[in-house]
Amino acid sequence: MGRRKFWATYRNKLILAGILMAGVGGIYSLDNLFNLIYIQPRTIELPGSQFDNSLPLKPGDAFSIESATKLPNDFAVYNFEALNHNTLVLNRADSSYTGMKLSLLHLDDNRVKDIDSSVLYNTFSFWNSTLIYSRYRSNQTQETYAYDPVSGQKKRLLSDKAFLMNRVGDEMYIGFDGSTYRLFDLKTGKKEMLFTYEQLQEEIAKAAGIKAKDVYPISYISPGPDDHQAYMLVQLGEHSGIFRYSLKGNPDGTLLTKADEIVDFQVLKNGDLLVRGTVAHVQGLYRYHSRSGAYELLKQGPIWGVQIDEEQFRLAYLLGTDKQTNEVHVAYLQDTGLASDTVVYRNIDQFLKLSWKGDDLFVLGSSMDNSEIYRFTFRPW
Repeated sequence: MGRRKFWATYRNKLILAGILMAGVGGIYSLDNLFNLIYIQPRTIELPGSQFDNSLPLKPGDAFSIESATKLPNDFAVYNFEALNHNTLVLNRADSSYTGMKLSLLHLDDNRVKDIDSSVLYNTFSFWNSTLIYSRYRSNQTQETYAYDPVSGQKKRLLSDKAFLMNRVGDEMYIGFDGSTYRLFDLKTGKKEMLFTYEQLQEEIAKAAGIKAKDVYPISYISPGPDDHQAYMLVQLGEHSGIFRYSLKGNPDGTLLTKADEIVDFQVLKNGDLLVRGTVAHVQGLYRYHSRSGAYELLKQGPIWGVQIDEEQFRLAYLLGTDKQTNEVHVAYLQDTGLASDTVVYRNIDQFLKLSWKGDDLFVLGSSMDNSEIYRFTFRPW
């Protein structure tokens, strides 16, 4: 009876005290949670108002964005490739700014792991899931390594004076040492001379109908639809051109096209080319049809960067709208041009590069002191 009388007398007060204790405990729990978030910054989830995620999910019609994130860094990034949804391979300066480092960046926890130092700029790529890169030595000899991101093990593949290594097939690379172009087989370690710089000049000049002294081969080399050909960007006097040459047998080549200016290009599976530059005094993004030899204007205007996905169906490009603003576009590349051209983000500061990996589009902006990496994940159909 005493217990029942005590509960009846003080029931309301006990319930109120319990509510107050729960409220105070909840406030302290939230405070600890905010402190945890503050001391351990993570990738920023961009609000939906900054990109269009309300588009209908309809194959071939429009894009639907699943998520968008931004990762600010306190270091400059000069180049990158995506290993997977969460991991990037970076070219960045070392602390003394005397060379370039190769690093892994994990987007989920902002963790950075250095792979190697004294690496050559823009000479890394993936061979299956293995990272291939080159580094230099004091005796002017360059070394090319294979790095396994899973085990963390690296293996030296070859040593050569070639300071420009361009991937032209699953196992094949072209190296240039300042005077000679050679073909390297990473699987066997075999080296094969293709031609000298002077021989290449003469071959291109003959195809272009100009003097050899007016030909300047540029280091930008792209693989062809198969392992038997490579494509090179060349300067032809005041114009630009794209030269295709064989990697098997006779190295004689063909001057595919000539334009006012070609900044860069990508080879499609059917042999057509995506060309960023100026054709007939019109600046923009073009498709060069290899069968007809004609240019098709896909988008007019200052295109700062372009990248097509592995299936060569989704295309991303950055359009400069004026000196201060820009737009990240995605579109479907079709035989009739671009379809469902959509702006997904505006104003990437200090833009450098676009890159696809699966359903993820990565965008890099970087200054000399810091950088920002964006990841847009598009919902699969």
